[in-house]
Amino acid sequence: MALNAGLSKWKGLDTSMIEATRASLDAKTTADADFWSVAGQTELKLYEALAAGKLTDAVGSIEKGFQ
Repeated sequence: MALNAGLSKWKGLDTSMIEATRASLDAKTTADADFWSVAGQTELKLYEALAAGKLTDAVGSIEKGFQ
């Protein structure tokens, strides 16, 4: 995201990468939850909101996730 910020040619985050990351975090959290897998789920929401330009809409959910 940081490398592409402001570039009109950037199409956003790769949806297949997002889905694979989400599936991996969900599997880890279900099988053997740890701090990093749980925090990673919230971080993923943060990155998605930033990339979509919808951080304002998601900030409440993201803050709750980090709490």
